[in-house]
Amino acid sequence: MPKMANRCIIAYKLSHFVIQREANMETFTVEELAKYLKLHEYTIRRLARAGIIPSFKAGGQWRFDSKEIEEWKKSQRNGTKIIK
Repeated sequence: MPKMANRCIIAYKLSHFVIQREANMETFTVEELAKYLKLHEYTIRRLARAGIIPSFKAGGQWRFDSKEIEEWKKSQRNGTKIIK
């Protein structure tokens, strides 16, 4: 493979990684949220399906907005509930 092609592939992979990391800073996957909240992944999915935790589906996979999760955590501490 020519050097130019290798450089393009490396640049693409690097830019894709940066974009992906920036996007992940605003949303959690099930796995990331489970680690963050120290809960099992199944528990996160169950809470999402029941509408207990703020969530949405993207491409058939659960996603969680980091700001909404922080608000939800605060409401859980205070004993109040956030109504969607």
